[in-house]
Amino acid sequence: MLAAASAPVFARLAAAIGKPGLVDDPRFADAAARVRNEDACDAEIEAWARTVTVEEAEETLRAAKVPVARIY
Repeated sequence: MLAAASAPVFARLAAAIGKPGLVDDPRFADAAARVRNEDACDAEIEAWARTVTVEEAEETLRAAKVPVARIY
């Protein structure tokens, strides 16, 4: 589980997953746009998450100051 509702946290998330250009994508311009385009936003994050282990994802996101936690 991760949380990136604010613009600064979303920007850190985008950079952490190697897609800093997402902040310039109109679909993700603000929190309301990200909610409207939730499936596309999730797809971007999931594409990255498939390339790393859970441990690597947690470490990367925590280092970027993106709230993240495992759900058991």
